[in-house]
Amino acid sequence: MWLLAIHFLVPTCPGAVGPWVWVGVRGCHPGRELASPPDDAGAGFYVRGPMTIQELTQAMNRFVEAMGWYAEDSPSPQTPRNIAISLSLEAAEVLEHFQWGEQADAGALAGELADVALYLLQLAYLMDIDLEQAILNKLAINYGRAWSEE
Repeated sequence: MWLLAIHFLVPTCPGAVGPWVWVGVRGCHPGRELASPPDDAGAGFYVRGPMTIQELTQAMNRFVEAMGWYAEDSPSPQTPRNIAISLSLEAAEVLEHFQWGEQADAGALAGELADVALYLLQLAYLMDIDLEQAILNKLAINYGRAWSEE
C-alpha cells in the first residue's frame, strides 16, 4: 500500500504532542479528544500520521461537501470537465513559481502542489478511477518502455 505523508504536526502545529491533530478552518489544534472538534476550530478533520490515497480522497470529499460544492445548485459544479480544467490551471500555477528562475519558495510551491493533488484526487474519485492502481499500472508500463536519449 502506498502512503502519502501529510505532516501537519511540524511546523504547522508547533507543540503538538498527541498522535491526533484537528485541522480546521481556524488552524490546527493538537492533542484534542476525537469525540468532537475544538469549539473554536470550525469545519475540519482529524489527522493521525501518514494518510493513504483513499484517506486523502475522503478528506477532500468531506471538504468539498462541507463547502456545498457537491450540491446540485452549486455555483461551482464539480463535474469531471470542470475539475480537469481546474487541475490544469493549478498545474500551470506550479510552473509559475519557476517562471523567472530555477528555484521556488518551497512553502508557496507546497500549496500549489497540494491544490494539484486535491484536484487529481477529486477527478479520480468522480471518474471512479482507482488512482493507486492506475499509478502502479503506469509505472509497470514505463519500466517496459524504451526511453529516448533525446
